[in-house]
Amino acid sequence: MKNRIIGGKDRSDYRSMSTRELIEEAVYRPNIELCIVLGERLEEYRHRMEGMRLDMAAERAGWEG
Repeated sequence: MKNRIIGGKDRSDYRSMSTRELIEEAVYRPNIELCIVLGERLEEYRHRMEGMRLDMAAERAGWEG
């Protein structure tokens, strides 16, 4: 059985929300589950940005994959 606070959301609920919705939720209802999901989302974006940086560096160097 899952323990839930009435009206609260769990990590799965937060993972299905858009980034804009997560930010709105963080402003008005911060909690640990939301913090974990925001951290996951930031890590995902950081990983994407690193990939883009590497792609650009390879393009500048004339590397063809």
